[in-house]
Amino acid sequence: MLRYSLLLFNLLAALTIRAQQSFTLTGKISGHPDGMIRIGYEAAGGKRVSDSSRISNGSFSFHGMLDGPTNAYIYENPRASMDDPNVTDFFVEPGDMTITLKQGAFREAVITGSTTETEYQLLKAAQEPIREEEKPLIKRYDAANAAYRKAVKAKADDRTLDTLKYRAAAIHDAFDPFNDRMAQMDYQFFAAHPQSYVTAYMLQYHTSSLPLDSLQLFYDRLGSVLQQSSPGRHIAEEIAMLKAGSPGSMAADFSKKDLHGQQVTLSAYRGKYVLLDFWASWCVPCRKSMPHVKELYDQYKDKGLAVIAIADDDNNPDAWKKAIAKDGTDSWPNILRGLDWELRRKGEKNPEDLDDKFGIHSLPTKILIDPNGMIIGRYTKGTDEEAAALDAQLAKAFADNTVTIDGSLQGLTAGTWVYCFLNANRDRKDSVRSFGGGFKMMVTVPEGEADQYILQIGPKLQAGAISLVYLDKGTVTVKGPGPLLKDAVVTGGEAVSDYNAFGEYLKNSSQLAGSDSVYKKFRDLYAKKDTLGYTALEPELQRIDSIKTELTKAWILQHPSSRVASMILTFNLGRLDLDKKVAIYDQLTPEAKNNASGKRLEYSIRVNNLTGIGKKALDFTQTDTAGRPVSLRDFHGRYVLLDFWASWCMPCRAENPNVVAAFRKYKDKNFTVLSVSLDRPGAKDAWLDAIHHDGLDWTHVSDLQFWNNAVAKLYDIESIPSNLLLDPNGVIVSKNLHGEELEKKLGEVLP
Repeated sequence: MLRYSLLLFNLLAALTIRAQQSFTLTGKISGHPDGMIRIGYEAAGGKRVSDSSRISNGSFSFHGMLDGPTNAYIYENPRASMDDPNVTDFFVEPGDMTITLKQGAFREAVITGSTTETEYQLLKAAQEPIREEEKPLIKRYDAANAAYRKAVKAKADDRTLDTLKYRAAAIHDAFDPFNDRMAQMDYQFFAAHPQSYVTAYMLQYHTSSLPLDSLQLFYDRLGSVLQQSSPGRHIAEEIAMLKAGSPGSMAADFSKKDLHGQQVTLSAYRGKYVLLDFWASWCVPCRKSMPHVKELYDQYKDKGLAVIAIADDDNNPDAWKKAIAKDGTDSWPNILRGLDWELRRKGEKNPEDLDDKFGIHSLPTKILIDPNGMIIGRYTKGTDEEAAALDAQLAKAFADNTVTIDGSLQGLTAGTWVYCFLNANRDRKDSVRSFGGGFKMMVTVPEGEADQYILQIGPKLQAGAISLVYLDKGTVTVKGPGPLLKDAVVTGGEAVSDYNAFGEYLKNSSQLAGSDSVYKKFRDLYAKKDTLGYTALEPELQRIDSIKTELTKAWILQHPSSRVASMILTFNLGRLDLDKKVAIYDQLTPEAKNNASGKRLEYSIRVNNLTGIGKKALDFTQTDTAGRPVSLRDFHGRYVLLDFWASWCMPCRAENPNVVAAFRKYKDKNFTVLSVSLDRPGAKDAWLDAIHHDGLDWTHVSDLQFWNNAVAKLYDIESIPSNLLLDPNGVIVSKNLHGEELEKKLGEVLP
């Protein structure tokens, strides 16, 4: 059910660089020799003008300044609606024009001197046979609507109202073939007249129906002058909103109160697939689709699917609540979109309107978001074909594969808890109690999600208690002297064999001789939180890391078909520049890429395309140390170092003095720091202590979700310390500036 906004005077006005030119409109009206007549249009500089002229002996005239062609409305009564017979719209342009009107029949106006209007009339004439053909249907639809309105006024029972409403909706659906034929004629006109103002004007009514790539193509062909026109600016805004809500984009975060007053925050659902269902109580196709949404939710809710229903009922919350109760859709969060008609009437933006955030133009619209917060599906037509496409997408996402972990550890006490975590985010997958000397665990690994996991004996992280395993399919065996996992041998499957072979390859390299003792020293310093000792050891660690990087690259390129190649590339080469990772990844076989690590790297590539140097930084909101919401947009107008760190991260703590020095030197030169902490749940005191101890006197935010921090996920932060330098417009100008590099870059961009 399409929702069209009247664009009479509500398009945003913005200054353009086009030359201002005058126009004169001379008119004659029959049947109305005296009185007032009015005109409304967008004048030069984007100013909205309402002008009036006195009719004298059936004649009148208007004069003004224009940037170029624009749509105008001529009318008598300032309170008249578009249905008034003494209202019509047409295109004015710089120059001299005439208009001939007939009292009571303004739509039969004859205009001369406007090339734009002539082009528009040609399009209307071509579509006139279709309009004639659909007139009987319009008559039936008007009658059905009138019957429904009459029943509402008479306070008929719900059953009668539903019958009449669905009858009108069924007739409305019959307009689709006519609308499709009219749209095809519009598209043909756009293609034949790419730089006509009529194309720009009409194209803004197709932003909801055209595929995004087609809309972008027509917009690109308008040329710079029309792109700066009022319709052109409107289309550009619509494209930006559509991109924000289309597959491949990161879903914009939001936080709203639900039906029961509970706060619903999208980023809190990271780690789950989320279906955003945009609907309304008055939208018949939306209500018809609810049973299907309920089926999907019941089928996948225990596997990680969440649904958030977003209703366009801000002006009628009682109808919203009644529809939820009647349809039985209170099993998931229900929120309102956040429509503010006062702001919309003024043409002002509303950052709280979720329809604008996700480019919603028609209902129902469903948007599917993956566990990383990336949009992977958008369904806008409410058809059976789209429902089937959503079914297929979810079936693929939740296809299961069970892996058995068979553990044999001598000395393992019966009843000891054994945990299995996904290494990427420490998300717990399973836990079991051991039997004497062993354990058996069944872990569900979604198809195509094979990955590196962590086995852990006992609830506390301690030396020898963990082991890395690669879970793909079948059975993995873990054998060792126990009672912990130190010296345990993991076998089972080709992937595990490959990973073990990679470990032996590094272990036997003469270039890494003596590295074990260096790592032991590092662990001791880390345990003691000896920042100075770590800083002194860092050059040796970097040397070893450089050698391991080259050896790892060589092994991957020698084993491009290995099922663990993409995992090793992701985890062992975490600090390698993304373009270098991509160069290696491109040489892997499809089999080697078909796992979670491969998908994670592909995700990193997509995110980097959104957050690379020269791109606008993605906005976010997170709470500061006092629990107050802080948004990145709050820092607009200043250079900002967006710094990712954690109190537990020794390299971060060692880098902090450099950040402090930069902040103190440049804070009075339009520069600041915004730090995002990846501290663990329950570690707020450690976070605050580190801020105080290190003298970090700037704004800090965190959701205390460790590697699942929503902002870190948004920017695909895989290692810390990491940072991005943003200019006053929020554009990313540099990444990962540390030590002298940070000082040097700030010296270049700041006076």
